Amino acid sequence: MVETADSERRRAERSSAGSGQQEGTGGLWDSVKKAAFVIGSGILFLAAFGNSLTWHLQKFWGASGDFWQNLWTKVYLAFEGHDAALFFLGTMLVPTSAFWVLNGLLLLVDTSGKPSFITRYRIQEDKNSPVGSSFFMNTVSF
Repeated sequence: MVETADSERRRAERSSAGSGQQEGTGGLWDSVKKAAFVIGSGILFLAAFGNSLTWHLQKFWGASGDFWQNLWTKVYLAFEGHDAALFFLGTMLVPTSAFWVLNGLLLLVDTSGKPSFITRYRIQEDKNSPVGSSFFMNTVSF
């Protein structure tokens, strides 16, 4: 009896000494099963989400009555089918005008110093605040 208790105690000490290892058999197989469950559940969730999103977007775009197609047809007809003009204006004029409109607001903040809730996020707070008119004109002019 004493010998059995002693051997069980030694066996418990040996198993606790290797605490970095997994106990029991099939530790790797259990890990593979858990990983397969997690990855499989994720793939199933993403597939269901994608299908649901596609369904909702089809309902939304279908309800708009081909709005985007009609708008594109009007733009295409306005250019009388000149693909090159449409390409150059669409890739140059639209992005350039969007750039200047949005950055014009930031230039307004730099020249006037108002509104103050935006000016406090400037990287160089005390430098060129507000920007001088000569410096501004040299920067903006090409």
